[in-house]
Amino acid sequence: MIDKKIIGDSIRQFRLKKRLSQEVISGLMGMARSCYSAMECGIFTPTLHTLFLVANALDVKPHEIVKVIEEQIDQE
Repeated sequence: MIDKKIIGDSIRQFRLKKRLSQEVISGLMGMARSCYSAMECGIFTPTLHTLFLVANALDVKPHEIVKVIEEQIDQE
């Protein structure tokens, strides 16, 4: 099973690269900021649907996020 922390860290990297706050991204997704924050902190694993919402809000393709997650796993 993939570590939830790796997924959250990967999503955080994209958000910081775009220089967007959690408030902005969660608003674009239609999600409460606290829920988005919990996802970035690795408290819960996003569903495939949520991953697509994140990617859309960050203006990236979902496979780009998955690629970063895979790279993080390979480094462990």
